[in-house]
Amino acid sequence: MKQGMSVDLFSTENTSKSFIKQMESMSLDISDYFAWGYLKVFPLHVVGFEWKKEEMEGILQRLVTYIKNSPSEVAIVDSLTLFTEYAETDTILTFFTNCKSLVDHGKTVLVTLHTYAFEEDTLVRIRSICDAHLNMKKALVGDKYVMVMEVVKVRGARKTTGNLVSFEVHPGYGMKVIPMSFARI
Repeated sequence: MKQGMSVDLFSTENTSKSFIKQMESMSLDISDYFAWGYLKVFPLHVVGFEWKKEEMEGILQRLVTYIKNSPSEVAIVDSLTLFTEYAETDTILTFFTNCKSLVDHGKTVLVTLHTYAFEEDTLVRIRSICDAHLNMKKALVGDKYVMVMEVVKVRGARKTTGNLVSFEVHPGYGMKVIPMSFARI
């Protein structure tokens, strides 16, 4: 957004208000971008909506169609897991293939998902379609837990060592990178 791009955020985990507060807690004030329409938040926890098979039929295709027709350059889906609860594997793979096509036409599409909700065979196929694959998990370092992000794949980049980054999120400060090393024995 600082580079003048507009963003559509589809969130199954936050409301507009909770997302803005969460960003503020990391010292990232996005309220002006939201107020001026550069950030559109589409919260998907709507009062009265039930996540049933009938309601979810075709949701992934409607999502792709919206992203395609939106003037925003960036689309974020956080998290795809609820969208795929009633979807067949071929529908999920078609969604990612359609996102790949949107990327080829200038859009940036970021998708988060919880790996526990997918069969390993489906995850392998999803990873092969995507241009990048980042894995986030908690790890115990000393006596405290930190978040660890592993860069598993970035299409067009050379694989190097040091593809792990550990960090903590401190309210009012933001993200703090934590140096860590792993010894294999």
